[in-house]
Parts: sequence; C-alpha cells; structure tokens
Amino acid sequence: DEVKEVTVTFTKDGVTFSDEKNLEVEKHGGHVVIKSEKKRIYRLTGTCEDGSVKIYSDKKYGIILDGLHLTNPNGAAINLQKSITEGSGKRCYLMIAAGTDNVLTDGAAYTNTVAGEDEKGCIFSEGKLLIGHANIGTSTGPLHVGRLTVNAYGKNAIACDDYVYLHQYCNIRINAWNGNGIKTNDGIYIGGGVCNVMLYGDGAKGLTTEGEIAISGGRIAIVNDGRAMVEAADTSYAACIKCDSTMTVSGGAVIMRSCKDKGSEGIICKQKISISDG
Repeated sequence: DEVKEVTVTFTKDGVTFSDEKNLEVEKHGGHVVIKSEKKRIYRLTGTCEDGSVKIYSDKKYGIILDGLHLTNPNGAAINLQKSITEGSGKRCYLMIAAGTDNVLTDGAAYTNTVAGEDEKGCIFSEGKLLIGHANIGTSTGPLHVGRLTVNAYGKNAIACDDYVYLHQYCNIRINAWNGNGIKTNDGIYIGGGVCNVMLYGDGAKGLTTEGEIAISGGRIAIVNDGRAMVEAADTSYAACIKCDSTMTVSGGAVIMRSCKDKGSEGIICKQKISISDG
C-alpha cells in the first residue's frame, strides 16, 4: 500500500498540516500531538522557538526533517511514543532531507512530562530508530547530504528504549551539556554516515547502551570534556563509548578524545571488544 505523506509546518504562530485526514491531532501553540492508526510519512519543516512534536502510531512510520529548526524550552523536541493500542514502540525511519540544515534543541528542564511516559532526550523514541538520508530529487552524493544538529541542554541528545541504527549518508552533530550523546537500551548500530559528538557534562558518554555496539562503516568522532561524576560512594566515569554487552568494529573510523586528567575513559566495555577492520 502507498504510504501517505503529510507536511507539518512549524511557525512562530503555530503548526499547520497539509492534510489531517485519518489523524487525531492536538495543537497547543507550537506543540503538536499526533495519533495515527495508519502508516504515514511526516515531513517536518519550518522554524519554531517554542514547539515540539509527539507521535503515537499503531504502524511503523517515517519522519523527514526538511529544514526544521525546532526548540522546546520545556522538554523533548521530537518525542516518539508507544502505539495507541499495543503499548509498544513502533519502528521509525528518521530521514534528513538532501541539502537541508536541521536543528533540534531541548530545554534545560523537562517540565511538561506526562505521567507514565518516558521522555529521555531531545530526540526520544520508544521503538526502533533508524536515521538516514532522504533524497528529494538531487544527487545522493555526500555534497548534497542534509545535516542534523542536536543541542541537548537537559537530558540526552538521542535516546531510545530499543536500538538506534545510523545509515549511510546521515550527517549528525551532537552537542550535549548534561546528558549522553546517543543512549539506548538494546543496541547501537552504525553502518555509515558521519556523527560528531561533543560532551560537556560530568559522567556523560558519547555512545552508551545496555546492549551491543556494532560499527561497520561511517565516521564517529567523540570529544568528551566531562569529568567523572561522584555521588556518595558511587562513581560514574565519563567515557566516549560505554557498552554493557559486546562491541564489534568491522569497518569505518572511530575517533575519540577523552580528557584523562578529569577522570574520563575512552572505551568502557563489560564483555568483549572485537576489532577486525576500520
């Protein structure tokens, strides 16, 4: 079946939709909540300094960032919640439109959270999150790749209760002042693209997961300027990469700088590290 695309435009005056058919939409100024029982692609565009988008979907869906500059002073900029009926997160394909600059920014304090819902970062997803490149009629070569900047002041930059996969040609820059760069429950998989992570917070990690990390392509650059976080007898070390399972590198480039004089680590892995290429 053809998947319908809906354009969602943010302005200083609010949010408009190209089509709201078969969608349940709530608007509160620049903040919008979308509920859908069908597959959809949401093209997000425009600029808003006090806005956000929250999505509940019963089917897997796509998001295209097409020149979106969105700031939520009180929480996540993009909040991808559980399905309406099943209570589990659905797969989301987050795509960056060719030749566009996109900037997402959260607030220093998350004050509008909903009881019983997680909201762990500037971009938060309950389900699988696959980040890549959307070709909109131009060459898919690197010179035309769109860019995404995530400024995380309150929590993590990108957080997922499942896994995150970075595809070829994605171009992401993360600035995290208090949380981690990318944090997941089930794994982090990097097959291509560029991801630059700058960390400033104590105890922060560039990539951190309770599952596995597998890097087969792309270029990951992480600079950690944070110190260890000491609370009573518990010390949380800052690190460029932290993996609670196995870490495998079979391609790509991983560049790390960790400030050792501040109690910061390069890689922390609780099981096995395997590097065969890259």
